[in-house]
Amino acid sequence: KNAFAQSAETDLLEPVFGKDALYDVKDIAVSPDGNSLLFAVHPPLLENVPDEDQPKWTLYRFDLKTNAIGPLLTDAAERELGHDINPAFLPDGRIVFSSTRGTTSKKVLLDEFRPQYSALDEDEMSPVFNLHRMTASGDRIEQISFNMSHDLAPTVLPDGHLLYVRWDNQSSRSMLNLYQMVPDGTKNQLVYGWHS
Repeated sequence: KNAFAQSAETDLLEPVFGKDALYDVKDIAVSPDGNSLLFAVHPPLLENVPDEDQPKWTLYRFDLKTNAIGPLLTDAAERELGHDINPAFLPDGRIVFSSTRGTTSKKVLLDEFRPQYSALDEDEMSPVFNLHRMTASGDRIEQISFNMSHDLAPTVLPDGHLLYVRWDNQSSRSMLNLYQMVPDGTKNQLVYGWHS
């Protein structure tokens, strides 16, 4: 486990998917103690299966001490509720990530006496990525951002706030802007974009 050019190549996911399986990996995040990695994996595509029934992007953890590797969410049905990408470790040990699961969008907004939305983009064609958080063991998933476009790439700032990219798509203006919020989803504000 080193990064020298002469190091032997190891396929970490071979025990999971088999030799020479065609899967994708992206968005690697290192834990603050350096003992584990989180990353998004798209399993191999299934033959003769429609797009909507193909496997989703899901988060995997690799423990550098034990070499254990596997999906962060142990329940297979829960992994298929949406695409999960862009993981980051919060200072308290929880994990923040972008996901299309958006299952609480309508419920939360209704509870807060705000208009509901479908968790689809403005054209109601594609699921929207919003920020979510969960425990380090993959429990208690909570949606913390609500956007009709996409909220992506959360990064934890030294002061504990989350900096992330929001796609603001309004009328003829479509742009990516930087926002920040507290990890519980409050105090959301524009940092850079629009009028910058």
